[in-house]
Amino acid sequence: MMDSKLGFLKPSPPIDLQIDIDHHYSSKTYNCGSAVTGNLLFTPRKDTPFESIRVSLLGTATVTRDDIEFAKTTTHHFLRTDMPVPASAYPESKIFQAGHAYSIPFHFIIPYHLTVNACTHKVDSHDVRNAHSRLPPSMDDCERQHTGPRTTVIEYGIYTAIDVQCGGRNKEPKLIGKKHVINVLPYFPEDPPLNIPQMSLEYAVEKTKRIRKNIFSSPDGRITAVALQPKAISIGPDGYGSSESAILIDLAFEPRSPDIQPVSVSSISASLHMQTWSRQAPSIAFPNLGLLRDAYTDYITLYSRKEIQASWMSSPKETRADGESSSTISYSSSIRVPFKLPASKKVFLPTFHTCLVSRTYKIQLCLAIGNTKLRFMVPLQVSMENGKPYLNGYGEDCSLGSATASMDMSRRESYLVQELWPLVSRGSENDVLPGYLD
Repeated sequence: MMDSKLGFLKPSPPIDLQIDIDHHYSSKTYNCGSAVTGNLLFTPRKDTPFESIRVSLLGTATVTRDDIEFAKTTTHHFLRTDMPVPASAYPESKIFQAGHAYSIPFHFIIPYHLTVNACTHKVDSHDVRNAHSRLPPSMDDCERQHTGPRTTVIEYGIYTAIDVQCGGRNKEPKLIGKKHVINVLPYFPEDPPLNIPQMSLEYAVEKTKRIRKNIFSSPDGRITAVALQPKAISIGPDGYGSSESAILIDLAFEPRSPDIQPVSVSSISASLHMQTWSRQAPSIAFPNLGLLRDAYTDYITLYSRKEIQASWMSSPKETRADGESSSTISYSSSIRVPFKLPASKKVFLPTFHTCLVSRTYKIQLCLAIGNTKLRFMVPLQVSMENGKPYLNGYGEDCSLGSATASMDMSRRESYLVQELWPLVSRGSENDVLPGYLD
């Protein structure tokens, strides 16, 4: 049964709207600075009085959770850009004539940054606020095999709405609307390495173990391994293709006695973990650095039991302050673990954080040393660099968003129609997000 509130879903409306985007195709990807131009086309079936016409670029994030009796959905409208429709685009009589073909052009620019009103809730740090002010990538395209739960959607689209008078001027106007979803992949520059907390539940980059020949023998020594965070993987502007990166593992072996040789490093396994975090309340911190364990995780094996060799270098052990040494010699080595994303099989989204949804990556490593194994969880950032800054027609840098996207938020929301784009009115407190439906 169709929702009676959505007038544009009722059968046989007086106007059948079509959104025609120039040079568009289903798999096309729009980046920051990309122009989205086209026309709103319609031919009324009968003479139709109308009140107003709206054409907007809208970005929304939606999280749905199944409750005991019903599904609960929270929606955040993080981007809304309204295009003023000039009076010359429609008849002065405010009546669309039957059989007459109308064409209303539109022109939008995908902004580089969201406005400050996109995130107004409390956060732990400026870094979180800055991350929430970036445009997130689209996350609702099964054809492109995005990884992520089907209950989490990030969608961009061109939305149009016409308030028409049905049954006379004294009748309340009804809304006729249409949307055309587009795929947006914004730029994400490489950020500094994560400052991993000591009690992290997600990451483990340092391991220390005692080495024994068997479980009954005394230890031959102690090995310490530290995995360094790799350089970010950079993906292409269409989401396909990626650069190569590598994880460097520093090893240190302290034998119990000088005659004990360092253990052999035989193999390493690696798998990529893709985590999608989503909540129905605003995130005040980065979810992967907290105590949350509710991420939807997908896995891809990078390689299994890859044979490697480590070249050990000996060095004298540092002497303690009392002039004695616990061991006369120690060994050190480094292992480089190169990897690349299988971008030919899946579309990988950049690492991002929004008020409701986050996407993070980590690599699980299993290093076989002697008869023991060391396991690591190393954070990985996926970025997408901008080749050159976008300049508008006046030669101005649009890196903080286009002039259209920077329109006053309160003025833009005055055009809002609850049936098509419902938003919750904002209170005076600072602990709730703008544009939420609970």
